[in-house]
Amino acid sequence: EVLFREELPSGLERTVCTVPGEAGYEILCCMLRPLEGERFPALVFAHGAGGHIVDACGFGRETYHNDCMFEIARQGYLTVTYAMRGLGTSDFGRPEWEPMLYDDIVGYTLNRGACAMNVWVYDGLQVLDALRVHEAVDPARIGFAGMSHGGQVAMYAGGLAPDRVACVIAMGSMISFDTIYGEVHNMTGHALPGIARVCDMGDLGGLVAPRPMLVQWGALERSGRHSQLRDSSLREFEVTRSVYERLGAAERVVPRITPGRDHHFDVPAAIEFLDGFLR
Repeated sequence: EVLFREELPSGLERTVCTVPGEAGYEILCCMLRPLEGERFPALVFAHGAGGHIVDACGFGRETYHNDCMFEIARQGYLTVTYAMRGLGTSDFGRPEWEPMLYDDIVGYTLNRGACAMNVWVYDGLQVLDALRVHEAVDPARIGFAGMSHGGQVAMYAGGLAPDRVACVIAMGSMISFDTIYGEVHNMTGHALPGIARVCDMGDLGGLVAPRPMLVQWGALERSGRHSQLRDSSLREFEVTRSVYERLGAAERVVPRITPGRDHHFDVPAAIEFLDGFLR
């Protein structure tokens, strides 16, 4: 359902709409489409825990997302950012039973015998499936990107949907589970009960192989509550890289430590990666 549509001076059409999710829930999305052209490579974006769709889609709100999907759409890509349940402050599409606080969505999903990550990845794949039948999208060229919290969502989505996700961008997110739960303290929503007995984040990244993947951190992202660049981050990346190497696709996993930047989406790195692997 289209909530509103507008043409922007930047040569883009911005559409705020909803996509059907699980029973009783509509997923709020913001789509940015170039005005010139017919069929585009596309990108689904999962925002970070401290943001919402307005941070990424050219509404003039400055955050660590750096209006990333707006800037990428200006380069000829169709982008869709979806609002992740329990994160942000929008009331669009919110049924009465849906909690809006991060800790509440964690408890809500656990009480249903699931976990918050189930919900976030499920919603993202519903949005991706809607894109696959959109007249302006090439269904063989749809990537999944995420920043911070959303970067791990992107890796899960890529691992679970190898036939639908053409490439993955994970920014400010790859780090060991031990570090997340032992040092960072703000990642309870990422917990899958018992997952550490099965794998770590580097193995999760390996599930994307041999499809292209960009893994990024800011060089200044080494301390503080939201820091995702630790020694364990690089160790986990080497696990992911080893999977790509065994599949003969080492050149398809791209590490990036952005100089002089903290926990922010690296727009130029994303555009370079997409131009090389998705366009």
